[in-house]
Amino acid sequence: MTTAYDPVLHLRRLRVRWLLLLAALFGAVGTLALAPFAIWPALLFPFAGLTWLLDAVSPAGMPRPARIALGARLGLMLGLGWFGASVWWVGEAFFVNPEAHAALAAPVIAALVLLLAAFWAIAAAIAAAIWHPARPWRIAVLAAAFLFAEVLRGHAFSGFPWNLPAHGLIGNLPLAQTARLTGTYGLSFLVVLWAATLALLNRGQWKNATVAFAIATFVAALGHGVWGLAADPVTRPVDPAAPVVRIVQPNVPQTEKWRPENRQRIFADLLRLSAIPQGAEPAIIVWPESAVPFLIEETPEALRAIADMLRPGQWLITGAIRRAARRGANRRKLFNSILVIDHEGRIVARYDKRKLVPLGEFLPFASVLEPLGLRKIVAIPQGFLAGRDHRPVRVPGLEPFIGLICYEAVFPELAAAPGARWLLALSNDAWFGNGIGPHQHLAIARFRAIETGRPMIRAANTGISAIIDARGRLRQRLGLLRRGVVQGRLPHHP
Repeated sequence: MTTAYDPVLHLRRLRVRWLLLLAALFGAVGTLALAPFAIWPALLFPFAGLTWLLDAVSPAGMPRPARIALGARLGLMLGLGWFGASVWWVGEAFFVNPEAHAALAAPVIAALVLLLAAFWAIAAAIAAAIWHPARPWRIAVLAAAFLFAEVLRGHAFSGFPWNLPAHGLIGNLPLAQTARLTGTYGLSFLVVLWAATLALLNRGQWKNATVAFAIATFVAALGHGVWGLAADPVTRPVDPAAPVVRIVQPNVPQTEKWRPENRQRIFADLLRLSAIPQGAEPAIIVWPESAVPFLIEETPEALRAIADMLRPGQWLITGAIRRAARRGANRRKLFNSILVIDHEGRIVARYDKRKLVPLGEFLPFASVLEPLGLRKIVAIPQGFLAGRDHRPVRVPGLEPFIGLICYEAVFPELAAAPGARWLLALSNDAWFGNGIGPHQHLAIARFRAIETGRPMIRAANTGISAIIDARGRLRQRLGLLRRGVVQGRLPHHP
């Protein structure tokens, strides 16, 4: 028995090319669930839509190879719509130095979108291999196939788990709390399952164990989230013993940052913003990724100026470029690091970035790509080394924290190391202008707080800087392309 309106009957009348275009449209509309729009019901379009499309192209008796090939094409188009509409902003980095890189923007973005969409093609092909329109369990197979493909995307070729299906729940914080139990990948499985369930309800296939499981997990997840947020309200009194944190957002355009004539002005402005009177005196002052446009470790006068600014019991935590103290071929290479500096100007702790940005901080397959004219966007001839230490940063007088630099915040495993009490995310989103990219970066970082149950301090050069509690809520924030400070107490660790 079917409902009065069965979309699959109409889809079967369309030619394949129209179904492929419809898949791309479903994917593009689905990105409205992502930041900055955060219209989470839009997640129904890609995954309920793909369920209908696979039903439409899987008639009884169709050879399995043909079904797999057509499923892969539908998944590819769905991914092209999703990633084409949501990661195009990466191209803005190529226009910071347009003379050197602008010509590469279009081919690189096209290749990136195609590569990311290929993982969704894999998911749809796996599902299509055993798809049967009359079997309700097919939606669980679809969700499991996407789980496999997204985990693969998060780890293959150094990984790029940007804009997972779960990230579309940033507009529904109660449901997003499920990431505390399942992780973001597990929540992505549930998102696909829940959305695909609607396709079954519409077709009258609702009296079965698969749909019952999907509905039960949705209700349980929503209840868990509502209860958790209510048990930890934002009106909860702040712990007076929690350290006051000041986040400095200097808002330096990327085109200005590395000009030698601007070095002292940028450094002086960071000192000035750090010292302005604003409420309680901060115990921790945080500057963003590579905040100072010189090697601060090798600039004694800069360390003295920082010591003059800090009072006993205060700490400066800053992003910085530092030279590797290694012998041999790597002796001149650099680290993208976090430095902890005390009131005497001593560097008492370091963290070196482990996940370097492809095409930014390193060039994959350099021996092949460099002869073709492709260069790193960050034009530092020495090149960067990846850090190795994954342990939390420990400093006497501070609770241990996990450092995350730039897009390290999109990798769940990097934030999950045991022993830390809070997360510190430093970024420089000036590369990506004032588009949707910085908003997505913040939203994904909020999932790290939810997953780990740890508050996060996020400092970004041009925004969006924020104090985020362990539920992923923004306690304080400073918007995009604004200069100033964000100050508040470090939220509690539940």
